[in-house]
Amino acid sequence: MIDAVKQNTQTYDKIASSYSKRNYEHFWIDEFDYYKSIIDGKKVVDLGCGAGRDAEVFVKNGFDHTGVDASSGMLKIAKKRVPSGNFRKMNFAKLSFKDSEFDGFWAAASFLYVPKKRY
Repeated sequence: MIDAVKQNTQTYDKIASSYSKRNYEHFWIDEFDYYKSIIDGKKVVDLGCGAGRDAEVFVKNGFDHTGVDASSGMLKIAKKRVPSGNFRKMNFAKLSFKDSEFDGFWAAASFLYVPKKRY
């Protein structure tokens, strides 16, 4: 049986540089504006943060942002792009945070990697 998480992580590690350049410009502006209007607080965990594209926007907007990603390659780029960001290597299906540690979460195009048969 193929371990999809491991396979995806290895792939993103290999393509992190080219992928992050190709996908850095697009941001979910309308969704972010809506998100800011409904969240009660500023402490956010970004599930599948990738190369830090969304982290940069959150930090610039005064959020206490923590990005998590399983790919070391993507996190390396994120840390360079957003030096003031907080990033952790972690599978978002197995988070190690305390309950109620965050006011909300952001997951831009990351849940599509959760195998449907898993839940």
